[in-house]
Amino acid sequence: MRQKRRHRDRFSKRLCVPYAHESPATKQEPRFQWCSGVRAKLWVVNVFLETDRMILRRFTLDDVDAVLALDTDPEVRKFVEDGEPVNRQTATSTIEHWLGYYERSESFGFWAAIDKGSEEFLGWFHFRAPEGTPSNEPELGYRLISSAWGNGYATEGSRALIDNGFKSEGGTCRR
Repeated sequence: MRQKRRHRDRFSKRLCVPYAHESPATKQEPRFQWCSGVRAKLWVVNVFLETDRMILRRFTLDDVDAVLALDTDPEVRKFVEDGEPVNRQTATSTIEHWLGYYERSESFGFWAAIDKGSEEFLGWFHFRAPEGTPSNEPELGYRLISSAWGNGYATEGSRALIDNGFKSEGGTCRR
């Protein structure tokens, strides 16, 4: 019998074994899963950026529950849109909309923010050119779970996206 190959996870240097099935949301080849727990599924191929404390990765439809929890938190809802919580269908269609960004641009999109230490979903960041504006004048936004507020995650993720925007091929941002 053939033994499963082991691999050292590049984020935590923990020993990992291959995840047993492909992601239903992205139809990707099997990748490696975080070893200690699965509060947020992390497919290595979906990592966009890393900061000291966070990983910004592509969303998948597996993130619906995390986005739904974020968007139904009354503290978070005070500061967004109409203040009303969203339902599961809305969270799903929102993620489906975000998935379209990954096909259109390597620099623009919405990314799930994952805490490296706890592997918890912290929220999301976006970096995109709003409709009707030049692509070299992108906007940056974020929405974080209320327990992450005041810990510098917004600044850390924003700086990483801005730095990436100036470094990216084709000069995403104006200087």
